[in-house]
Amino acid sequence: MSGKLELEGQQALQPNQLALYQRGASNINLYSEEGAEIFVLGGQPLNEPVFSYGPFVMNNEQQINQCIRDYNSGKMGDPDKVNM
Repeated sequence: MSGKLELEGQQALQPNQLALYQRGASNINLYSEEGAEIFVLGGQPLNEPVFSYGPFVMNNEQQINQCIRDYNSGKMGDPDKVNM
């Protein structure tokens, strides 16, 4: 987020802070006198366990460990060779 942003109820959203809204509402209200840029993410619930470590997100610790081994062995490519 950049800029100044308020959620409903005059609650200020700070940089690096997450705002979580409950499902069911069709609208959310955000306020900014100066303008702001935010990242909005939504989707259907996974309804399954989620484990994360750094950039890796899997369903259990064994899968996370396998991802780390795969990354360290180069199976996921060389990040230094990625063209941006």
